[in-house]
Amino acid sequence: MAAARLRRRDWVSRLFAVVDGAHGRLFEWGQHDCCLFAARCIDAMTGSDWEGDLAACYHDEDSAKAYIVAEGGIRASVSRRFGEPVQPLLARRGDLVLVDTPMGNAVSVCIGPTLVAAGPSGFTALPLSAGLCSWRID
Repeated sequence: MAAARLRRRDWVSRLFAVVDGAHGRLFEWGQHDCCLFAARCIDAMTGSDWEGDLAACYHDEDSAKAYIVAEGGIRASVSRRFGEPVQPLLARRGDLVLVDTPMGNAVSVCIGPTLVAAGPSGFTALPLSAGLCSWRID
């Protein structure tokens, strides 16, 4: 039991290190956008390389939008990687949550009752109730 708590504490600290590092960083397609920020968080928690996979698929606004269309939208793309989404209010710390923004759908990361994402004016925080659906990250 103690080992499991230490592991959980470890991935939570890695998640918050990525979130803290995003403060003040402006949105930039292919560098610091909602999907790459979410991927960076997932990679920190799980040791995966989702950010590397995404970075190989697009590098600017035009290629990102083309990639999203080719994937059938953000929801479809994230679902292919993480399975069927669940209700957004069931999201736990570290889960991904889809939100609607003036720029369209965006991926955010649950950090408790708050969702965080890369946004047009930098770091964006939203209430969990803003979620459309969520994906469990185990």
